[in-house]
Amino acid sequence: RLVRTSREPAFVGRAASTCVGRSAVVGAARAVRAFPLVSPAPLPLSSAVRSLSTGSKGAGVVEVTDDAEYSQALASKGLCVVYFTASWCGPCQKIKPIYEQMATDFPETTFIKVDVDECAEIAAGAEVRAMPTFHFMKDGKLAGPKSESELVGADPAQLLAYVKHWS
Repeated sequence: RLVRTSREPAFVGRAASTCVGRSAVVGAARAVRAFPLVSPAPLPLSSAVRSLSTGSKGAGVVEVTDDAEYSQALASKGLCVVYFTASWCGPCQKIKPIYEQMATDFPETTFIKVDVDECAEIAAGAEVRAMPTFHFMKDGKLAGPKSESELVGADPAQLLAYVKHWS
């Protein structure tokens, strides 16, 4: 099922800006597949997406694939923005190029991408219940109270405001 959280703007039609289901990985997948209107064709992969081996700050978006890479990326100094996403999530695909651009615009901040299907344990440990979810981390933990350092939904203006606030 698709819902709109209180921190997100209203959208026209049946589309929502968040994919929510019974679980962060399985339930939301079923929900989005049942709503073809919110699943646009996949966007081409940006050249800003790089592997962890290329570095973190100023290197674009760091894709993590396991716990070791995730821990290493979170250990970076300063702000670390973690983007929990899924390839089947329409709102995630819409916010993806904006997130990648922010990684270029804020070179002193580390931007991480976690695919919840490939890294289900990381997503479960972070208590991710909807996609997209953004966590704002410092020193390996949330930068503040969860209500202030977690953003759920694909709202570019709010994402930018959170990045500026925690930078």
